[in-house]
Amino acid sequence: MEELSGFFRLCGKDRKDDWGSAGKFIAAEQGFTLLECLAAVTVFTILLGTVLGFYLFGVNKFQAAVEQLDLQQNVRVAADLITRELRYARTLHLRSSADVTYRLPGDGTSYRIRQKNNEIVLLIAGTETKIAYDIQTLIFNWDAGRGILYFDLVGSDSNYNYAVNTALRLPNLMRE
Repeated sequence: MEELSGFFRLCGKDRKDDWGSAGKFIAAEQGFTLLECLAAVTVFTILLGTVLGFYLFGVNKFQAAVEQLDLQQNVRVAADLITRELRYARTLHLRSSADVTYRLPGDGTSYRIRQKNNEIVLLIAGTETKIAYDIQTLIFNWDAGRGILYFDLVGSDSNYNYAVNTALRLPNLMRE
């Protein structure tokens, strides 16, 4: 038993004044100082600003990529349609460098592809269908000796340009 009392004496168990004053000291130190709060708010603000900066950067890059892909898709859709429509044309008449009229074999209907403002339109018997928008330039060039129609498409918006150049052999025109 004396060994236990010696143990408690070493631990300070019988020194009630010191133990009690330490408890009062700990109770008085609850909460944070103003300086600690300001430091925590500063660190939190820096972390939040960094995370928000990365997020906004990612959103802006994603939006720019979407705009660029939209422009590329418009130019490619127009090039694909022109290629599919003109590949088997029986007759072809270049009205201007951005306007072509044609007829398909076995079909008496007149078709027309042209640039109107910043759009590519297909006219079938007078009915206009918009094919692509944001098209800056459409240029047709006909090489009669080789039977090849060349066309250039340039799409443009406020930030990007995208161009497609195509050479199209028209086998049905060569038989005439």
